[in-house]
Amino acid sequence: MEMKDILATRPECIAADQELALQNHTADKLRIIANLIEYGDYDAVEKELDKSPVGVMPGYNNSFISFDEIPLSTGQNHTTDIGDVIGRLKDLQRMQKAMVQK
Repeated sequence: MEMKDILATRPECIAADQELALQNHTADKLRIIANLIEYGDYDAVEKELDKSPVGVMPGYNNSFISFDEIPLSTGQNHTTDIGDVIGRLKDLQRMQKAMVQK
């Protein structure tokens, strides 16, 4: 990308592009999982899951849809879940609104 293009790009446009890409990726993944469930391919669904420890004792009793392919997590042992994705989407939306209001 050339410098003139980089400088011409407004921050709210970058946030909008990121929001759209993250929306699409998340919705696509959830649609794929829904289709796998509808077709009864539960083994394929399980490949999209991760386990998280529950309570104070060691153990993995809680399964969730993993979004670890999206680099949103902070912390060494943190995995990306739908809460992280929604949090980032909300942040990007707030960023765009704040930039427009300036």
